[in-house]
Amino acid sequence: RLTEIGDSIRSEHREIQRRYRENRRNRLATLFVVHRERVNRPVPCRSHRESPS
Repeated sequence: RLTEIGDSIRSEHREIQRRYRENRRNRLATLFVVHRERVNRPVPCRSHRESPS
């Protein structure tokens, strides 16, 4: 019985780790996309505004 509980806890912990890693990867991906969009969008406007020629 004790070994069964230990195995279930271990598998549960592994599942939590896997989910956490996936969430972290997704969050990093979304952050990267948002950052890239933020960087890409204002730059042309600024360059146009600063140098209208």
